[in-house]
Amino acid sequence: MSALEVVGVGAVFWFIRLVTEPELIETTRLLKEIQIYLDPHDETPFLICVGIILFLVTGIRNGMAGLTLYAQERFVVRQNLGFSIRLIEAYTKKSYLWFVQQNSADLTKKVVNDTWEISEKILYPIVDMTAKSIASLAIIALLFFVDVLLTVMVLATLLVLAILFYAFLQKRLHFVGSSLMKADSTRFKCIAEIFGGLKEIKVYGSEKYFYKKFSYSANTHRKFMLEQRVLSHLPHLALETMAIGALLAVIIYSLIWSQNSAGIISIASLYAIAGYRMLPALKSIGVGANSIRLALPFLNSLENDLVLETGGTDIFQKEKISFDNQITFNDVYLQFQKQKTFAIQGVSFHIPKNSSVAFVGTTGAGKSSLIDLLLGIYYPNTGKIKIDGAPLKTTNIDAWRSRIGYVPQQIYLLDDTVRNNIAFGTNALETEDEAIRNAAKLASIDDFIINKMSRGYDTIVGERGVRLSGGERQRIGIARALYRNPSVLILDEATSALDVKTEAVISEAIRNLRKKMTLIIIAHRLSTVRNCDAIHILESGKITDSGRYDELVDRNEIFQKFWQS
Repeated sequence: MSALEVVGVGAVFWFIRLVTEPELIETTRLLKEIQIYLDPHDETPFLICVGIILFLVTGIRNGMAGLTLYAQERFVVRQNLGFSIRLIEAYTKKSYLWFVQQNSADLTKKVVNDTWEISEKILYPIVDMTAKSIASLAIIALLFFVDVLLTVMVLATLLVLAILFYAFLQKRLHFVGSSLMKADSTRFKCIAEIFGGLKEIKVYGSEKYFYKKFSYSANTHRKFMLEQRVLSHLPHLALETMAIGALLAVIIYSLIWSQNSAGIISIASLYAIAGYRMLPALKSIGVGANSIRLALPFLNSLENDLVLETGGTDIFQKEKISFDNQITFNDVYLQFQKQKTFAIQGVSFHIPKNSSVAFVGTTGAGKSSLIDLLLGIYYPNTGKIKIDGAPLKTTNIDAWRSRIGYVPQQIYLLDDTVRNNIAFGTNALETEDEAIRNAAKLASIDDFIINKMSRGYDTIVGERGVRLSGGERQRIGIARALYRNPSVLILDEATSALDVKTEAVISEAIRNLRKKMTLIIIAHRLSTVRNCDAIHILESGKITDSGRYDELVDRNEIFQKFWQS
């Protein structure tokens, strides 16, 4: 590509010289022989031939430029795709504790918007600047070949002016880039708040407040975006001014040092053509340098996010874990960051395989934190969680989770079919209709899906299951947990959104699972824990009492209050 640039510029230069100084044909043996071959009495055919060659060289050069542009764009788009995928992978591999300290709208912005900012405003300019710099250096080499002194003078002047220009803009570029990133983050958060809480916004008549909040963030973003766009064009304007000044300097220099008007025209033409070829390249380099400076805050914000948390272990090292005997908590403590007290304090117990165990306590007693420890969402600060004597850790947590069916208080549903929500995270080609229907029957929702939903198991449930009632969402969540045929079924307030009749049906289904799998239940309604093999009462993160249902009703005041309610 660089060779074609040089040939193109050189061809134009020699064509102009031949037109303005036809005597060159007479003094150059090769050119004279070609001219005689074409027409010994007329130079016109020779000049036409040279013009056609110049046209062909220009066409080939532009064709190659198009292919180069395609290769650059393809490279940048592929890198952006890889960058986004890598970022999602990094986020999903980070600890849940890290995730709950982030804003989901901000993470969405980073994956969708910031990765493109980096690809478009850092990666592409680097690729483009590299290609344009090589081509420009080739043209500069040609200029050195023609006139060393003049080329040195022009380049030195342009370099000094460019350095002064960028030194003047540097601080402002960094400030605008940082401010734009913050404004963009605020804008995404406002949008997420509006769509996430639209029902409450309408109920409380808060539309105006959120409209103003978004308008302010959007206006701030617009202001910095405008300044960014203006700053990105300044290098082009400055370079164009410098190029015109350089061309005038070349002409003045030629007038002073040369008495040959034809020589002045050819030299001026050479620098004009070189400037014409180099100006877009220099513009791209200048704009690219500006763009990189503006986008660096986006890159810096993602640098730490891309570091995988490994906990000192190899995240790709996977270990199997068996579950034939029992789950054991041994003096487990859990404390969240920025919390003065422990969420779980010195908890010890064991759960035999295929037994049913319940945890009961008031709100904030630590029930959900205990379940999160069992799921491997959090790891204890001190103490051990063991499965058949093997400590639960990062290298075997995936194997452990593959044995678990989990029904949380708030069921997350995909904006997808009922079928895909039950088979959550399973490839559509790998789903088994019979297994899906069996799970739905156990969750007492199969009849509703078949008879009440317009397309049965292929019905779209809407974002977060917005088209379903709370009880319907919860039963789909239960079916999802059972679809995986788990060894351990964890029910975290799994029947809290159900009516009494449906709860009774679900409770009966759960009772039928006893001795077939290990059941771990958190509940406020004691009807769902009546038949458990053991019940543990939690207060302020501690187990204060344990026993069977009848034993606790007789002796424990907290349990009696639950029973009476």
